[in-house]
Amino acid sequence: MRSIMIIKSKEKLKSLVLNNLPKYPITEENFKEVISHLLRKESLSKLLEIPLIRYLATNEKPISNFEEYLSKKTFTNINEPISRLKSNFKHEYYSVLAEFETAWRLNQEGMINIKFLPHDGNPDIEYRDNNQTRYAEVKNLEEINPEFTILNDKLEAESLRNSHFKRSFFMDCQYNINDFDNIPKFYKKLNTATTLLIRELRIKLRSNEKLEEYFTFDKFTFKISARKGVAGFFLAYHGSPFVYSSAKDSFLQFSSVYTRMINNFRKGYLQLTRIRAGDKNLISQDRMYIYLNLGKYNSFIPKEAKIIFNKIAKATGMSEMVDLKIIL
Repeated sequence: MRSIMIIKSKEKLKSLVLNNLPKYPITEENFKEVISHLLRKESLSKLLEIPLIRYLATNEKPISNFEEYLSKKTFTNINEPISRLKSNFKHEYYSVLAEFETAWRLNQEGMINIKFLPHDGNPDIEYRDNNQTRYAEVKNLEEINPEFTILNDKLEAESLRNSHFKRSFFMDCQYNINDFDNIPKFYKKLNTATTLLIRELRIKLRSNEKLEEYFTFDKFTFKISARKGVAGFFLAYHGSPFVYSSAKDSFLQFSSVYTRMINNFRKGYLQLTRIRAGDKNLISQDRMYIYLNLGKYNSFIPKEAKIIFNKIAKATGMSEMVDLKIIL
């Protein structure tokens, strides 16, 4: 379905979304009002960049998975992540998805009384383990490596409007994180650079069956290979043909990711510290989940890199401070 679908107008998008929404009754019950508001307010390009709306329009598996998470009866206070998603549909999607996945994993392990906590300085989840109250803090792909989600959402959105983007993209994005004062500034600059990249690609892809090129906008350099295939749009970030030959190569490529992993670990640990009143023995039995892959793709980080993430966690003491789960 994805390989042939082109959406040229908001009316077409609205029709697709509202026709598919009843197939997912829990999603419809919780989000129809905010979806309808967005369909009235936002432009076609902005709407297609929102994962939940995009997947509703194309009726792909991620929306089925999302509906399944919502249907779980083993979680309590599920309105907490739902309300956050309603208030910020685009930027909360991956955070909420990571929390749902964590709650599901805890349930699979036999944990009980799994509860989502309000986001006012708390960890994300509370649960019971052998009659002991435990907490879990969740860090997701967008927090650890935001360029992947920005690139994917914008390129996939463009592929639904422009048939020239129905290709396999193999991509690298290079930058110096020290050039940015803060993460919001980084997001803003990367969004602008990606928009300029797509404008250039619209021209290049009209006449090229295959593209191998570097593009630089402001402080970002994109290394892109794009080729036509049978799968329609697909994005592999740091994947073939940019294959790493060793874990050492992966380490060098992902240096900025490791820095943000450590910073996000610190933030999560402080949240656990507050709720545990500084009791390090209790904190060491709580959990922190760091998701390196999330959503429909599983080729974001090469498998060799997980070895390095775990070694860094051990060398810095992170794996001793808390029950750390790094999910590739």
